[in-house]
Amino acid sequence: RNVPAFHWVDLATLVLGATPVSIYNSSAPDQIEYLVQHCGAKVAVLEDDGFAAKVLAVRDQLPQLEHVVVLDPARAGAGAEVMAALAGLSPAPRAVAYVSCEPAPFARDVRVLLDAGWGLRSLQAFDLFPMTEHVEVVGILEPPAAGR
Repeated sequence: RNVPAFHWVDLATLVLGATPVSIYNSSAPDQIEYLVQHCGAKVAVLEDDGFAAKVLAVRDQLPQLEHVVVLDPARAGAGAEVMAALAGLSPAPRAVAYVSCEPAPFARDVRVLLDAGWGLRSLQAFDLFPMTEHVEVVGILEPPAAGR
């Protein structure tokens, strides 16, 4: 199925300098393990709890798989509580790709990470809905320990 959010995550992946590879949600855990091993994936972006359970079932066989947090909240944004929890993760993720369809909540949420010492490595806007007022914003954030 084609879901617009998949394209936004692919764009965020490209902004990070990686190549997105799709795996069907209907894939069994052993198929997921095979695909991830053979494509050399370092990041998994998971759609839902069901898919997460399948990946976690074979996580031990995927030592090359690193992690990144991808936020794609509703128009209201993730909120201060979620962002503060993210800022407090230990160990911190190497990077956070925040995808937003609303620039004002995006700015409010990013401010929480910036105040916690995180850096905004890149920020790009995408006009995925031409001839409308809607714009997608993708920000790549790095924790304080990321060499800044």
